[in-house]
Amino acid sequence: MSNSNNTPTNSLYVQSNGTSSSSTFVDIFQPRNPTANDLGPPYKTQQKWLNTQTGAYWILKGFTSVGGPLQAVWSEITEISTAAINTVQGDIGGEISPTVGGNLFLLGDGFSITTVGTLVNNTVTFSLLNYSNQTTTTANATPNTVMFINLGAIAGVYTFDINTSAFNASTPAGAGYSLFGTVRTNGTTATLIGVPDKIINQEMTLATTDVDLIVSGNSAIIQVTGAAGLNIDWRAIIFYTFVS
Repeated sequence: MSNSNNTPTNSLYVQSNGTSSSSTFVDIFQPRNPTANDLGPPYKTQQKWLNTQTGAYWILKGFTSVGGPLQAVWSEITEISTAAINTVQGDIGGEISPTVGGNLFLLGDGFSITTVGTLVNNTVTFSLLNYSNQTTTTANATPNTVMFINLGAIAGVYTFDINTSAFNASTPAGAGYSLFGTVRTNGTTATLIGVPDKIINQEMTLATTDVDLIVSGNSAIIQVTGAAGLNIDWRAIIFYTFVS
């Protein structure tokens, strides 16, 4: 038997097609799975069928009459969420609905943005591929590598936009650097193009500190230089653009 709420009567189709139901979903309870011959009393597209013996859920995707009599197209829903998402909408592009299985795909573009799903806490993290947030600490005036960037085997040009902050808590004193540089690679060797442009703001205690962009082999290297006898904390925010 079937149990349903009140919905308008739906006509059978004589052609191979189906429609979406705008009415409330009607759940059908039977001690078995549906078959292609389960057309109704009639049923409407998007209605759900529950196998009361196995707990399996099915959804009516439509109807077909290709090659013979009218048949129902049922698809099993492998998982039902108690907190289902109906739609997701971005800034443009309209509403996106989950697949029949309840899946939504949040994908990066393969160049500037990537996404990582974490099953343990049910989160998806969006990250910029051309961005890095790096920290280091210096205790002397020896150059310290903040970031080592392998430029890869594809010939092209990288531009780097590097903003760096330095802080010595004991004085206290601070400094800031904005560095713009360009590096070309032929796939095996990196070449620094010109002299990187640099803007510096320093307090006197940190007047000898510095930030540089250099190359070695086929890598670009971002270095900071501290001051003798001072513990300095550094943070660099790095963006790059690449063309080949």
